[in-house]
Amino acid sequence: MAELLLVRHAQASFHAADYDCLSPLGEQQSLWLGELFAARGTAFDAVVTGTLRRHHQTLEGIRQGLGLDTLEPALQVPGLDEYEFRALVAAFESMEPDHPLVRARYADLRDKSAFYRVLRLTLQAWAEDRLPGPLPESWDAFRERVDAAATALQELSAHSSRILAIGSGGAMATLLGGRLGLSPAHIVDLNLQIRNTSLSHFFINREKFLLASWNAVPHLEVEGRETAITYG
Repeated sequence: MAELLLVRHAQASFHAADYDCLSPLGEQQSLWLGELFAARGTAFDAVVTGTLRRHHQTLEGIRQGLGLDTLEPALQVPGLDEYEFRALVAAFESMEPDHPLVRARYADLRDKSAFYRVLRLTLQAWAEDRLPGPLPESWDAFRERVDAAATALQELSAHSSRILAIGSGGAMATLLGGRLGLSPAHIVDLNLQIRNTSLSHFFINREKFLLASWNAVPHLEVEGRETAITYG
């Protein structure tokens, strides 16, 4: 069986007009992760990313930390991309403008905790097909493209011994949830707990997708980096 190290992208730019770009802290997180791989002598014979800029910027930081001249993705898989969370939240807020959590969010638009409380409600409504359209994609369509990503990784395991894959939190949670048969509610809970540049370790082949560890950040759980553990 092949090893798969599935990594969530580093911290993106939450309050910027363009979220899909690493923050300065995100650049540092990805560099530290690469340095951890270098210290452990971890090498990869296949690299997979989603198609988003933050995925590729995370890979670039890992490359720098590893001290490699190149580290190019063998495959770009749209199933590792995130759902369009801003469009989904906007749909929920149009449906529930007077919800207390929506009103609390608009009282301070820079409060990330308030945003994530609304996002949780949004994702639950999305999974239950209660959001008004048009939407970028349905929950079922999102799960289908994540399942396609899982299949692509399993196919890659046939001729790779250790795979690095970089994606987004929602896709990662849905990939694991689909393999474990979790409910949408449990997948949403997983999604909102995934840390930036966290490592999730699997053993995979064409028939199996086995979880070994989930959401670990050993490169951030060191003295002086306590504030570098982020979720966005």
